[in-house]
Amino acid sequence: MQRTSFKTWRKLWLNSTFVIRNLINKQKEVFSEMKLRERRTFILHILYSIFDGVCLGILALNEFVFLKDIGAGSLQVGILFQVQSFVMPFSIFLTYFMSRVKEKKKFLIRIALYTRLPLLLFIFFPDNVHASPFKGVIITLYLLIFLAYYLANPIILPVLNLFTKAIYRPNRFGRLFSYSLILNQLVLFFTTIFFGKLLDWQTNSYKYVFVFFGLIGFLSIYIITQIPYKEPKIKQIPRGKQFWKTVGRIFRDAVFILTKEKAFFDFERAMMVYGIGFMMALTVVTIYLSQQFHLSFTEVALYKNITILISILSFPIFGRVMDDGGDPRKFAVVSFTFAALFYALLAVAGIVDNQIFIGDYRIIIFLLIAFLLQGLFSGSMALIWGIGATYFAPREEAARFHAVHLSLTGIRGIIGPLLGVLIKYLFGFYGAFACIVGMEIIAIYLMRKSVKTVLRPSINI
Repeated sequence: MQRTSFKTWRKLWLNSTFVIRNLINKQKEVFSEMKLRERRTFILHILYSIFDGVCLGILALNEFVFLKDIGAGSLQVGILFQVQSFVMPFSIFLTYFMSRVKEKKKFLIRIALYTRLPLLLFIFFPDNVHASPFKGVIITLYLLIFLAYYLANPIILPVLNLFTKAIYRPNRFGRLFSYSLILNQLVLFFTTIFFGKLLDWQTNSYKYVFVFFGLIGFLSIYIITQIPYKEPKIKQIPRGKQFWKTVGRIFRDAVFILTKEKAFFDFERAMMVYGIGFMMALTVVTIYLSQQFHLSFTEVALYKNITILISILSFPIFGRVMDDGGDPRKFAVVSFTFAALFYALLAVAGIVDNQIFIGDYRIIIFLLIAFLLQGLFSGSMALIWGIGATYFAPREEAARFHAVHLSLTGIRGIIGPLLGVLIKYLFGFYGAFACIVGMEIIAIYLMRKSVKTVLRPSINI
């Protein structure tokens, strides 16, 4: 009996090591026969991801700083999430005019200066905003500074997709992108821990961190300008009446893309439903975690980092699935399911008393499980949201398709946060969670229906 058991364990060990070796070898294949231009782009992409990870790690606790240290209300927290998407609906127009800019490098650097350097103003914020007679002005200035920060996103994200899609080979695009996300999330992981500890130690330390954040944000955009992208022949930017004719044509082109490419339309329709639920949840979950569980900054960082860790572990697998599957709609169904389970378990965590203490740290069991699921949701959605739209586009049209995707993201971003605040006000936290989970279920149904009726994207990359 013992021999059989030993043989069984030995066989399991050999099988597992074979699977691991095979997985490592497949990942090595991604880098074989890479041209110098592709390697240089990947290195710059990695550097951008590292600096961007620092920025995202700071932003991970931004809404909690706004709620706790600045003293913002529920409506103002909703507006903070809303400003993230304020300019996104104009992404299709910004991407078009960006393609007409002759010196993209200088233009991107100016964008970096205008959107990142306002963060330096945080050095002048008072140590105790709650006691300041100018609290209302400070809250408004806080929102304006982050509005300026997010103004760059509709330009930076499509440009990054355009550069990398033009240089990376299609058979490794998803995996190379996933590797950059792994480093991005690792840096995000450690930055969030450090920032959370720092805030618990000294609450007004956010002022100095945000100043550092502005400088790092500028460097991340500068790195993108060094990617060796070959500019096509550039036409001049239209002016006067021609400008408005061009705006109309861009809008018609976006509608044409959505109406002609049925798979892409179905993808974006389901993403719209999912995204409204997701944006509703951003505000609701922030207030819920603060008011229902009274989490410290370190505890918030702990749960967020569970999500990040799971995301990191899942990126290589999800990147391979994206490359092999070729249809992000199938993958999106899985991601939406993780999202629905995450929000359902958050609600359960507030109803069931299920907390334990490990030293000075409080662990809420259902909250822990919920954030484990959010890690799988975040890992899959990062790829779907980041490059999903480009799977429906020819290489030279990647930026346009992604710009349409960002514009639709912006529309739901404007609708969702304040809608979440309204539903939470009318029906409470659990009514809001029921609506959010319902939106995810509808999105799953729409995406599954599309996969069955439209077998594959009508454009091949």
